[in-house]
Amino acid sequence: MKSDAVFLLVFGVLQIGFIQAQPTQLEVDGPDQANAMAVKIRTTYQGIEEAYGMEARATSNSFGTAGNFIGSFRAINAYSSGGNAIEASAAQSYAVRAASATFPAGYFLCENKLWPDLIIGGTGNNNPGDDCRIGSDPNYVGSDLFLRTNDAIVFELDYNNDEEGQFEIRNSNANVIFKVDEVGKSQLNGAQSVAELNSNNTVSGSVLVLDNSTPSPFNDVGAINFRTFAATPGQIAYSSSNTMNFRVNNINPLMQLSNGANHITMSNGAKLTAGGMWMDVSTKLRKDLQGLVDQDQILNRILMLPIYHWNYKSESGFMHIGPTAEDFHDLFGYGPDNVSLSPSDLAGSAIAAVQTLHRQNTKLKSEVEELKTQLNFLCDHISKKAKRRIAKLEKP
Repeated sequence: MKSDAVFLLVFGVLQIGFIQAQPTQLEVDGPDQANAMAVKIRTTYQGIEEAYGMEARATSNSFGTAGNFIGSFRAINAYSSGGNAIEASAAQSYAVRAASATFPAGYFLCENKLWPDLIIGGTGNNNPGDDCRIGSDPNYVGSDLFLRTNDAIVFELDYNNDEEGQFEIRNSNANVIFKVDEVGKSQLNGAQSVAELNSNNTVSGSVLVLDNSTPSPFNDVGAINFRTFAATPGQIAYSSSNTMNFRVNNINPLMQLSNGANHITMSNGAKLTAGGMWMDVSTKLRKDLQGLVDQDQILNRILMLPIYHWNYKSESGFMHIGPTAEDFHDLFGYGPDNVSLSPSDLAGSAIAAVQTLHRQNTKLKSEVEELKTQLNFLCDHISKKAKRRIAKLEKP
């Protein structure tokens, strides 16, 4: 009689609608003190215990509407002051299966937030059986796994449903803002996609590692590509030849860093040697020659060029000597603007002036030699004439 009373109480609270498996046998046991069970219901279907043990539906205000969650109504309420409120296990089928045709579907709710909403694991030791596995329905190939928050951030795991990525995060507009595809390529999407590296490492700080572990030959050990909608206009890549290449548009590389004879090599031919010497490209193959300069004019303009002692405003303690870009540009007109100076223009002007001075000096030397010859002739003529006069005066 006690067992029958307990069964009637549970039946009245849970409103058991039907036993979905249509069992051929229904067994209801009373309190099982050995296993701490109030009621145990078992069913067998065609001699196999694999059907539903019990299906409970709430159809009144006491426990809500079947398949829907309204207010505080629940289809099944389970409370426990000590042990597990509900414990489910299955050998080859679902331990707990919840589904709903309308939103929201079945879910787990922790009201007081003192403990996690859902804990899934093994037997409480370090065996491999402790691993937690959450998955979509294995009976449906196209089923995905979604994790959704109240602010409409959705995590989606997809295996082979022909979508863009196997792991996706969507925003409130259902747009993919982060994804990882099946080959491991990750992508950030959005109007303001930013990846921050925040680290509390007091030794190295934030570190981004590009590691290519492929043993076969490859062009780049690691690369950072800057892409637009239709092209890749920029790239920073470290090659297998131990060079760091910077590419912009079709110039590849625009600049190359190396530990060889030239530490920096530019696409236009300029380079910085290992000894610290900056070398400008100066081959006539890269020049459109416009003719020889007027060296005398260059010298005259150099004579009009003010030369200052000066220092950069940001380096008050370091003195320099030279002209200003404005004065040089006004006198010579060389260069693209009047705020910068080309070392090549300065050197070329100085060389032209030196050549002018050399030519003038050579001319002056020739004139001096000619004047010396004339002077020697005059001196010799005067000396001879003076000697004749002296000889006449000495005769008796």
